[in-house]
This record gives sequence, C-alpha cells and structure tokens, in this order.
Amino acid sequence: MDDDVRRSLPQEKPGLRLNIPPPNLNVSEKSPGRLSPVIPSFRITSSPAAPPEAPSRLPSANEKFHSVNKIQAELQKLLAHVLSRLKGRSKPPSVYERLRTETIRKHPLTLGAVVETVRNAVRFKQVLDRPEVPPGRGTNDDDIDDNEQEFSTDETYDLLTQLRDLLVLAQKQGCEILRPQEGYSSNRESSSLRRLGRLSPQRSVSPTRNPGKPPELLLECIDILASIVTEDGRYKVSAARLSRPTYALQAICLDIAQILISQHLDDAKILSIIGFAMIPAFSSFSPSLHGRLLSFFETILIRRMLEDLQGIRGLEESITADVPVSFMPGSKNPVVAIQVDAAADDPPTDASGPGWKQWSSTLAAVALSSIAPSQSMNVYYLSSLVPPLLAAILDSFDPFEISVRDISRLYHFDRILQTIIAMKQDSYLDILEIVAYHGAHVRRKALSLLATYWPKALGHTIIGKALPTFGYFDILSSQSSHMPLAMRVAPPRRDDPYAHEFIPWKFAQDPTSSEDPQAVRNSCHACSKPINDFGLLCPFCTVAVHLNCYDSPEGTYHGEYEPFKGADQKPCFFSFSHVLCSRRDKEPPTVAKGRHVFRSANLFTLALCGACCKPMWGCTKQGMKCTLCHRFAHASCVAGDADTLPACQQSTLSSAHVTIDPKALRDSFTDYYWKILLPEEEISKRSYEEISIYYSILWAQLRLFEHGISYKSIDVKQGGLGFLPTQRQSIAEFELHRFVRLYEKHLSSNASVKSEALLEYLDFNNRAHPYGYALLYDWPLLTSITSLMKSPLVPQSFSTPSRPNLLQVSEPETDPVDVDSHPYELLSLSQARAALGHELNIQADIAAKYLLSHIGQVGFFERIGGADLFEGPQDNVLCAFPLPSGLDLSTS
Repeated sequence: MDDDVRRSLPQEKPGLRLNIPPPNLNVSEKSPGRLSPVIPSFRITSSPAAPPEAPSRLPSANEKFHSVNKIQAELQKLLAHVLSRLKGRSKPPSVYERLRTETIRKHPLTLGAVVETVRNAVRFKQVLDRPEVPPGRGTNDDDIDDNEQEFSTDETYDLLTQLRDLLVLAQKQGCEILRPQEGYSSNRESSSLRRLGRLSPQRSVSPTRNPGKPPELLLECIDILASIVTEDGRYKVSAARLSRPTYALQAICLDIAQILISQHLDDAKILSIIGFAMIPAFSSFSPSLHGRLLSFFETILIRRMLEDLQGIRGLEESITADVPVSFMPGSKNPVVAIQVDAAADDPPTDASGPGWKQWSSTLAAVALSSIAPSQSMNVYYLSSLVPPLLAAILDSFDPFEISVRDISRLYHFDRILQTIIAMKQDSYLDILEIVAYHGAHVRRKALSLLATYWPKALGHTIIGKALPTFGYFDILSSQSSHMPLAMRVAPPRRDDPYAHEFIPWKFAQDPTSSEDPQAVRNSCHACSKPINDFGLLCPFCTVAVHLNCYDSPEGTYHGEYEPFKGADQKPCFFSFSHVLCSRRDKEPPTVAKGRHVFRSANLFTLALCGACCKPMWGCTKQGMKCTLCHRFAHASCVAGDADTLPACQQSTLSSAHVTIDPKALRDSFTDYYWKILLPEEEISKRSYEEISIYYSILWAQLRLFEHGISYKSIDVKQGGLGFLPTQRQSIAEFELHRFVRLYEKHLSSNASVKSEALLEYLDFNNRAHPYGYALLYDWPLLTSITSLMKSPLVPQSFSTPSRPNLLQVSEPETDPVDVDSHPYELLSLSQARAALGHELNIQADIAAKYLLSHIGQVGFFERIGGADLFEGPQDNVLCAFPLPSGLDLSTS
C-alpha cells in the first residue's frame, strides 16, 4: 500500500478496545454435541501503528472522570458475562450420581438389584480411593464402562483464565469493577477507634450498625470460586501439556483468590468469606498441592488477618501515658478536695489512688477472648477462620504417618501453626473448639497440640498412653526408619511425658477439706496414707507424695562429704525435682559452664551453692543442678565466673559445700527475706492476705531447712563440729522459727482486716481461714483469685479523711458506668497486680510478686512466650490463661 493511501486512512487511537461479537453457536471439535463458550475478546492497544495526532486541547478533569467510569462500566459488563458463563459451565458429576444411576436402572423390588447396587457402590469407592485418580476419571479401568466419557476441566480452565486476566486488567487500569454498593461499610476500624480500644480496655468497641451488603459481583465471584474449588477441584487436566500442567485448574483458583485478597485487604468480612471459600480445597485438591495451599493461607491470608486482629485488640504496641488506674476511662473520678489551711503537724494525704504504686506507667494491656460478646464485628471476622482451617488441615492428613513426599506438607503446616500460636495468643481456645465439635481422629490430633504447646494447662498422663508430641523434628525423628538415610533426623532431647514437677505443699488437716471437690487430695500416691502438713505436689496432675516416699531416680542423689579435714566421710542426701519445659516441642533450657550442664530445679532439702557456699533459699526454683555431677548452684553464680564452680563429676564433696557457720546461716537468711520480716508494730497494719502470703513462704522454707538438716544436705557447725542426726533438737532457733510462730499467731487472732473478696469466699465455704492459714496452699482459693485477676476492675473511689479547715466538695451523682463483665483472656502483669491490689487489698509489691509467681507455678496462667514471669523488664509482659476456670462467668 502506498504511503499516501495509508496516511489517508483513519488512524487507530490508543486506549482500551472491547470487541463483543454476537454469540457464536459453532460446535466444539473436542466435545461433539456441546456448545463451545465464546468469550468476548479484549485487548489494550499499547503500540499504535502510527503516532497519534496531538490533541487540539487537553481533556478536562470531568472528561477524564467520565472516561474512567465508562471503561469501568464496560469492564463490569464483561465481568458479569464471564461470571454468567462460569455459573452455567458444565459441572462434574456428583460422587453419588453413579450410585443413583445404578439404583434406577435396576428394579427396586428385587433382591438381586439391591446386591448389584451395593456391589457397584463398593466397586466405585475402590476407584475413588486409588491415589492420584480423581472421581469420575479412569476410562481405561475395567470397573467403569468403556463408553463413559470422562469429565474435562478445559472449559472451566478457559473461563477462569478469562476471569483472572480481566481482574488483572482492571487492577492495572485502576478500575474498581468489584466496588461496593452505595451504603456498604467494610467495618474497617479507623485509627482513632483502634487507639481508643487500646486506651480504654474496659470498654469494648461497639459493632458497626447496618453495614450494608457487599457488592453482588464480588459475592457472585467468590461463590463461583468456592463451587469450582469444591466440585471441579477434584479433577486434573485431561490432557496435560507444557502450557497447561496437570493441576493448572487448582493453581489458577489460588491466583484468583490471591487477586481478590489483594484488592480487599482493608475489609475483614470479605477476607473471611474468601478464606471460607478456599478451606474445602484441603479435601478436594490433590495431597501433592497441600503444601502450596498451606503456604497460600499462611503468607497471603492468615498472617494479614491476624496482624489486623492484633491491631484491633490493642496488642500490636503499647501506649505510654501517666494515667493511674483510678483515672482510666470508664472509672469514677476520685473525691475532689480543696485544701484551705492544713494543720502544721498533719501532712496532706494523697487521695489520688490506693496505697500501692502502679508497676508500669504504660496503660495495662488487656484483651478479651476472640469469642467474647459485644466486640467489634471485625474481631469475629478475623478470628473465625482459624478453627475451621486447623480442623480441615488435621482432617486432611495424619502427621504421625508421613512419607518422604509428605515432608513438605508437614513443614508448611508447622509454619502456619507457629504463626497462629505466635500472633493469636488465645489460639488454645480454637483448638478446644476443635476438640468439642469434630470427629475422634481430629480430636486426638487437637489434644496432641494442646499437650505439646500448653502442657502445664492440660496436665500430663499418669495412667495410659501419652499423647504424641506434635513437633516438626519430633515427627521426623519418629518416622526416620521409613526415610532414606540422608533424610533421617536424630531424636531431640525432650522431657518424659510422664515426668512430674513437684513443689512443696502444705496439705490441710481440716476435716472439712475432704468434702470440698476442688481441694487437693491429701493421700500419698505411693503409700496411700494421708499426708498431714508437709508434702510434695505435682500441680499438673495433682499427684501428692510424702517426702520419704519420693524416690524418683531423676530426683534423688546420694553423696559423701568430709565434716572436717581428716574425718571419715559421711553420707548426704539431696531431694529435688527438675523444672519442666513450658512446651514439649522444645528442649529443656540448660546452661553449659565449665564442663557442667546446669538445669533449673526445685530443691526439697536446703543445700549450699557449689560456687559461693551460701544457702540456696527459696521454695521453688532455688537454683540449678548439673545433670552430670549433681552439683547445685545459684543461677547468678552459674552466670558468673566458671572458676568458682567445683570440677564436674568430682566424687566427694568438700566440707565447704555442706557445712556452714550459724552466723553465716542467719545473715544469709535475713539478707534474702528482709522484705517480709516485719516488725511487730508493722504487722497489724498489713492486710490478712499479705501476712498469710509471708507465712506461707516462711512455713515452707522452715520445712525445707529441717529436711536439709535431717537428710544432711546442709550441716550447721557448732563448736567446730557438725551435728549428728540425733542432735537435731539442739540446733538453736533463729529468725526463721520466730517469724513463723509470730505470723501464725497473728493470723489465728484475726487481728488483720480481710478483704471483701476473701470474706465472701470464706463465707461461701463455711470457713474462717484458708487451709492452715496459708493462702498459697489453698487450691480452691487460688482458683478464685485467678478468676478475680481475669475480671475487669470495678471502679473504686478513694475517700479523704475529714480535717479541720478543709473544704470538702462532694462528688456529683452520676449513672453507674457500664463495665464489661466478661473476663479477660490476656492481660499484662501490671494489670494482674492492680487486680490484687483492688480486690485482695495487697499493698506490698513483694507480696504481689510471691502470689503471682505461685499462681504461675501451679499453671493457672503463664507468660506469653514461655519465659519466667519476672524475667527481664516488666513493662510489656503479657500473660494468658490457657486453663479454663469455672468461676469466670460466676454471677457473684
């Protein structure tokens, strides 16, 4: 063609061009007798044949807006056309269709018809159970008629390709073809509401009213995607080739789901709907695709949803504000007092709060469980996907019976499980939901998860087979015999699932305690005789034993020492219990020092540190024990210089490691317990709960000291000679004995004031005191205190005593504050300490620390991450309550 003629023709302008031909009724060559779907073609002309002529004027903003709207309207029409084609696609036969066909073909009243129907059903099930052979496939199989045509996914794949390209095109053009209808709200929390949720933990964010309906095109697209995943996802490509692999249909479903998620990241409801649409893929997709499916949920969906959930619940960061507890939003203001002229000898009283100081200036982080009522709808949308997702994964494969090709699936499942546990701190409630509502084989796997990641809350097995550990390396090591030699993994070092963690306990001698169904039974597990006063208790299975009956090979050690130079060696006996790991999928924490391998332990006989030769005071976790030579040392000494430690595996102990001077014994005791050794005039000013806590600690310490003297794990010098066992009564008493008697006498006299919470508990149980005056060893009372810690704080006002020359301004009458009564599931240590101060009138911080440590020791709550409660900074320590308590929703 000449150049002059070509220039005379009208030039094509760049832009979007849609060619929508009339419906084509040609018959497809691949499928005789079936209409071939013809999709309108579309393309973007990016490189025109000739440069366009310069416009005479630039388009206005209004013209651009109408142009974009016109393109968007055309794309929406095209999307509706594609979705209608997908909705009317050729669907695969149902699993039960063949059984129904065979039943109709036979006479329903003859016995032979029934037998033939059952035979065909069994034969068809055998075809379905064959690996890599989806239902309806297998035309070469003798069990299926040769003239039966297999189902082809080519039509569905072509339509999905058109849908994916259309969504990508609209996204590149900036057209929101799935835009919401007018009046629709995504329930997205604004930044101000999210900050308010963190500042005011007592008030829950009200759900959005009348949010409207999501867009119809979007819901139709997700509904069709769910139908394809459930029905068509059971089949492979009929003729696999390079451009269309075997599982191309499943891959394009994941691509479309990812595109929809990327376009609605700020809409929790839509994300939840997409997630529920993709969950059936675990039962319809081939097991070889489960690794990619797990990776899709972890990286694309779950991580994003849980990040938003943390932000809404106020757990993503802490906000610092110098606001005391009594001034928190939702609480009453204190009484306002205007001082005119105070007396010279009467200092002013601070009426801004209680007599204890808040542990942290950071506002206490608290959060309800994700299933608690009266929360934002986004909380339910973002958290509702976790239980069905975990249930579908556990139902799709057995991790304890894996092969080489299942390692990838096991790896991705471990990743998504660790993500859920780390980012959703109350995920144990989701696992409990699986245990409650699913089949036996799924329940067993869910219980294995609880036993692995929350062993102290679930407890351990005494009789019967222990639940397997659900850890990645644990499962690999258990299946190593079925794997190639290069892929075998050595079994990791774990605590025995039957191992106990005993702690000292004071067993009640009150005859009414045996009638309390929540009280700890005081019968010895070894000799079946009752335990009076001191004994050992495993709080995770409530097994109790006498100290004399405790003969665990892992908890006793017999040694020898020289009382003085040149003397004959004497035996010494140590009794202890290892501190179990907070998770069964991890190795017990150990410290290697100077050929020693130390591990934390609870000592039941007082012993001296192998490094500093000072007593290891305390009731639990007094120090660390070497697993090789059974030497004991303070944790601080182990972290120090290794030269002070004795040589590992030394056969005989020196006298410095067993004997101690009486003055050094008394000085070390007062240095360790000086905060709880109160003068007599100060005791009456403290609350009953504080004195009971101090008495519980000192009573247990006295028993450990007496057993150390009796078992010769410690020998107190007298006149240069050590005590013989028969000379135990000649040991001079010191401050430990005196304060135990003093506190017990004070508690029995009812001289201290009890809090209202303690009085209510004692009145309900018809008792005047906790068991043995020891608050720390009253199991039902500890349960009640745990429930008080989880409950929202009741606003309190602190009155100011009347004084002369002081103008009093009364507080105006206001309506009662609406405080949420549902218990918290997560809270910080500072919030727990505030609850003890408000509810139990515990003023001293040392008493609150002892009580919180003891409650954590028995497994009623734990620190997120598994570390010790008071390890490191305390500002942002978050705790959870994996053990459900029956008093959480008590109306009283």
